[in-house]
Amino acid sequence: MAAKKSDLGRITFAKNPWPKGHRIADLVWTGRVEADSVWFDLHLVSANYDEGDKRSDDDDDDEPDDDWRAKGCWTNYGGCTMSSTKWDGEATGFLVGTLKKPLDFAKLGATTFKVDTKANKGDDKPAFRIYLTGHDAVANHRITFTKTLAKSQYSLSWKGRICLAYIGRTKYEYRFEAIAPRVAFAGFEPARGISKAQAKKVLAACVKNG
Repeated sequence: MAAKKSDLGRITFAKNPWPKGHRIADLVWTGRVEADSVWFDLHLVSANYDEGDKRSDDDDDDEPDDDWRAKGCWTNYGGCTMSSTKWDGEATGFLVGTLKKPLDFAKLGATTFKVDTKANKGDDKPAFRIYLTGHDAVANHRITFTKTLAKSQYSLSWKGRICLAYIGRTKYEYRFEAIAPRVAFAGFEPARGISKAQAKKVLAACVKNG
């Protein structure tokens, strides 16, 4: 059974104006089969930043100069999208299984995937793109899936660092954390150019206990 909207979880951005964070409105976890490897993709969308906030922007007469702490700045952008699939071809997702090191679903909960641990300063595509207060940048992810009692469902812990690239900053100064109590894996699909027959062979070699 799919989780209700209120059960999808929350994403928080440390030291922004909403310490309790924001409701996760959409969360999709999929897999992708490449020529000799398998990858995970995630797509997360938050509710509007000010959802449920009874105080209007007009109530905050003394908003701080720091945009990160100012409600008015955040509400200009609606909500957050962090994804490896929304902006087609602009993000890679993250590698989870190869011919030499297959993905073992039985051991998935014991693995923390460390993704883009070095901030991308070159032309390489990042694992994820983010729309936060404009098209910013995100890196240094720590992603953990923990099996729940329900079949094919896991809880998700996703942490990382944010750079406000939209306004020209280059340092990953800010932290986020997304916690989802239940997310179902939607399965693997062949990447572009990969036939179903080839994908079947790659899955057999790169995935255990799936």
